[in-house]
Amino acid sequence: MLRQAENSCYIEGILSEVDLDTGSFDNDEGNKTEYIKGTIKIKVAQEINNELKDLDIPISLYATKYTKKNTPNPAYESISNVMNNFTSIAAAGGEEDADRVRITRGEITQNEYYNQNGGLVSFPRIRASFITKIKKSECKPKATFNTEMCVLSKDYETDNEDVETGR
Repeated sequence: MLRQAENSCYIEGILSEVDLDTGSFDNDEGNKTEYIKGTIKIKVAQEINNELKDLDIPISLYATKYTKKNTPNPAYESISNVMNNFTSIAAAGGEEDADRVRITRGEITQNEYYNQNGGLVSFPRIRASFITKIKKSECKPKATFNTEMCVLSKDYETDNEDVETGR
């Protein structure tokens, strides 16, 4: 059996924006399934190529209210807590009163779907389920990402007219 490749994110910074909503859908058994979904942004000042940059890192969040075993979902409770009890820079009107947060178990995923015109839309995103509020004095802003991947094959690059570019 193959082990899962490493795919982890650690993000610590200031909660910049919260855009979360609740909703429901009918599951396969015809019962209503409540969920919470949306995005948050975390502001991180990080050195990149010897230059300090402010980054607003978007994080996608999604969880149903109950697990498949019909027990309360801790991820839903965590995301709901962010929505109802955390203060973002946008809500506070500045960084001073905004909450500091930490995500220790995020992951980079590929979001892919076909749009209304039949074109494939594909982009990477960061997903997480648990966000922890931390003390301002504990906050050491940073974002680190560890991924392990395997390249199955490679080929020469071509332009829009299928002419090889030489790369």
